[in-house]
Formats: sequence, C-alpha cells, structure tokens
Amino acid sequence: SFVVAWFAPVALRAMERRRRGTSAGATAAVYAMILLSLASFGALRLEFEVARHAVPVAAVTSEAGDLFGLLAHPPERAMEFASKRDDVARLIRRTDEAAAAGAKIIAWSEAALILPESSVPKVVGDVSRIARKRGVYVLAAYEEIAKKSAPLGKPYRNRNVLVAPDAEVKWTYDKAHPIPMVELPYVEAGNGTIPYFDTEYGRIGTAICFDMDFFQLLRQASEYSIDIMLA
Repeated sequence: SFVVAWFAPVALRAMERRRRGTSAGATAAVYAMILLSLASFGALRLEFEVARHAVPVAAVTSEAGDLFGLLAHPPERAMEFASKRDDVARLIRRTDEAAAAGAKIIAWSEAALILPESSVPKVVGDVSRIARKRGVYVLAAYEEIAKKSAPLGKPYRNRNVLVAPDAEVKWTYDKAHPIPMVELPYVEAGNGTIPYFDTEYGRIGTAICFDMDFFQLLRQASEYSIDIMLA
C-alpha cells in the first residue's frame, strides 16, 4: 500500500519539474528501484515459501445462485430465486469430486447457492459429511433468506461458513461491505471482523468479494498472521 500511495506524489513531482524545464529522472529512478526491489523480494519469497508450504486448493463454482436476479426484485419474490434441489445436489457433488481429486481446502464461489434460512442446516450437514469423509476443509458460501429481518429490516445475508474435517463449523462470516446500490438496500452487513482458524496448512481466514477492496478490513489479516485468505 505504501508503494501505491507513493506513486501519486512521485508523478506530481515529475509533472512540476517538467513544467519548470528540469529533469525528474532522479525521483523516478529512486521510485523505480524501490518498486523493482520489492517486486524481486516478493517473487523470491513466493518461489521458496510456496514450494515448501504448498497445499492443494480447489474453487467450486455454481450456476445456481442468481444473486443479481434476487437483488433486482422485491424481497416478497425471494423464494422464486432460491436454489433448486438439483442445483444444491450438483454443488455438493462437485465439492466431493474436488476433495476426491486431492484438494485439501475447497472454497465455493460467492453466494454459490441462495437458501432460505430453514434449508441451511441440511446443506451444511451435507458439507460436513464430505469434510469428515475426505478429511478436508470446505468454505461453503451462500445467500441466506432470513426468516426475520435484521434490526435494519434487511432480509438477506451474504454468508460463508468454514467446515473442518471434524465436521464442525469453525466460523460463520457475513460480508462486511455489501455493494452500494446493489446489495446494500437488502443485505445486512457483517461486523467487519475477519475470522480465522488454525489448521495443519496454516492459519485460514476469509472475506467476501467487495470486502477485499477495504484496506482497514484486510489489515486484520496481517494483524492475525493469517496465511491463507479465502475470498
């Protein structure tokens, strides 16, 4: 973030020097050297660290979660967009196939399913059975249609849960920054605290999509020494 923030002052100084008819080469050279040094150090660190601590991770996507269709219509029509039984079964099967292929951590795409609150325990139970059978961690992501609106009257939760090999849910996380004008009118925001869990592969944490654009939120990943961010 320092290098990104520093770019604007460097560019401004270069333009000012150009207007005065003087060279900005020294300033640009210093910035370029620092940028190149950081990039080289990062590449070398990744080269050695990744080779030593690599873990197979799979992303499982779904065509069943029409999130924008849900958000484009009034909440009274929410159940029209709920994922069908066959769609849920297909995603569960893909999750099991990813685990059978060797993935140790499996993450669903954002709002992979749209589920009424009453259907969530069944789906999480199916995921838990896969996690226990295959010895894997599964991040199950879904849009929940709540039975009762939150204090702000918003009926949906953009949520994920981490299920561990012991079949237990280790966290429930709600998107902290719903997209303005699209999600914000209907999606209840989470508390903005990144959850984490220690595994044999390192410390795992999560955020959801637009959350990744907020430095103040992601700074927690460094503060908590998170090794793997699933987003």
